[in-house]
Amino acid sequence: MSVAVTQPIARASVLHPRRLDRLLLKAALQDGDGAIGAWDEWSHSVVLERLPHISTRLLPLLYRNLQKLNVPETGMTPTLAGTYRHAWFSNNTLFHSVLPVLHAFKDRGIDTLLIKGPALAGVYYSDPGTRTMYDFDVLVREESAQEAMELIKGMGWSPRIPRPKSALEVRHSAEFMDASGNRLDLHWHLMLECCSPGADAAFWEKAQVAKLTEIETRVLCASDQFLHTCVYGPCARYERPVRWIADAWMILEKSGKNLDWTRITKQAEHRRLTSPLQNAVFTLQALGAGIPLDAFDRVAMLNVPREDAAEFAGQIRWQRWFGQLPQLWYGCRRLARDTKGRTRRIRFPRYLQRSLGLPSIWRLPAFLFAALLRRLKRMVSPDA
Repeated sequence: MSVAVTQPIARASVLHPRRLDRLLLKAALQDGDGAIGAWDEWSHSVVLERLPHISTRLLPLLYRNLQKLNVPETGMTPTLAGTYRHAWFSNNTLFHSVLPVLHAFKDRGIDTLLIKGPALAGVYYSDPGTRTMYDFDVLVREESAQEAMELIKGMGWSPRIPRPKSALEVRHSAEFMDASGNRLDLHWHLMLECCSPGADAAFWEKAQVAKLTEIETRVLCASDQFLHTCVYGPCARYERPVRWIADAWMILEKSGKNLDWTRITKQAEHRRLTSPLQNAVFTLQALGAGIPLDAFDRVAMLNVPREDAAEFAGQIRWQRWFGQLPQLWYGCRRLARDTKGRTRRIRFPRYLQRSLGLPSIWRLPAFLFAALLRRLKRMVSPDA
């Protein structure tokens, strides 16, 4: 007797992309006539030169996929090919600007683990030029963070906040910039949501060795990379991000059979990240990604505390008006208790002061007011 296999029902997700974004993702990620049909419909519905910034990030991947589908160059606009060339050149420029820093870390015995763009482009995308990067993210062990900061500054990189050391106990990363405008994001914790001492031990334990030209470094194991993509991608600092879907899709295509869904769900539960994981998996499954049936059921049955669901909803819905403030607010709340359950007595104003590197808490009102004015100006005049 044969048993019918029923596909799981797509659950509702606050991350589900709009129609044009779904068409763009289908054209950039899928094969066959369906992808070509999506490209035809999408290309006749938009003006490439007027696309929102979040969509342009997928254009290099779209260009390469159309080439693979044998769509003639005459069927694409010059803008599409230009986005790929620009991404390839920018990624290589960024990589070569950071390479001396990685060499210096290695010489000092500072362990490194590439995350986000560098890891995804180097490991999961068949062509690194198809994954746009605007900064280079590298994780060091928390006990090495201060030494790493001093080393970076000594090599001519300037911190984006005045006193990055003040953020070591409250934040997960600090951004640095060189004279050419290249950006290096130094992490001492993988996630803002998990900044307690020792929070990253499990990630380091399962990290895999990777070769970056002549530099030996590490990347997250595929299961941790998938979880991280599902958590940080949707909460990026721009409206309605969709690139995380392409990132997760690539991980599933390359490592789907090797993903440890037990580890993924246990890490999500331990770190109170079940809400972003569930929403991400529901979205990916609805779009046709390769989520195994048993994995989908495992994720669907996760318990999502109401407080954590509200946190995630707030993080992804408030970006336009409040920038990073929702993420910082919830980051502060998560620091209320460390890994041993002891209360940390740090209030949000003090947390903000240290996160922003301000010398005094009394500078905070003026800083926030100026940031609000800049945000309002960008909303009124996006091209300013």
